[in-house]
Amino acid sequence: MTNFLSNKEEIRITKKELVFWSIIILIAILCWIGMQWVKQRGDIVVVSVEDCIVQTLPLSYDETIRVEGDNGNWVELQITDGKADVTQASCPDQICVNHYAISEEGEPIVCLPAKVVIQVKKAQ
Repeated sequence: MTNFLSNKEEIRITKKELVFWSIIILIAILCWIGMQWVKQRGDIVVVSVEDCIVQTLPLSYDETIRVEGDNGNWVELQITDGKADVTQASCPDQICVNHYAISEEGEPIVCLPAKVVIQVKKAQ
């Protein structure tokens, strides 16, 4: 087996490369901080089945509802402490149940078998 680098070759980072990659990393960190700063908490949860809004609920009240979806599938939505979470569902994959609780504007939870979309929005 031959050595990829010969004995005389070394990998060296020039000053320009170091400055370039430092700037790239700094820009990435600033973008991430900016995205965290711009996030807004939502006020309501909009529940849709097959693109039709079936219910709008405030995030300020704790409650649990069952949403009937398509083909006899359903999801159980729980609102607690200003966050919406799917705690149970009849779908086989349970992706919506394993999704984290949502509270930021624009965040969705989707159950494809039930065709249910739960999304946090700002009240108008």
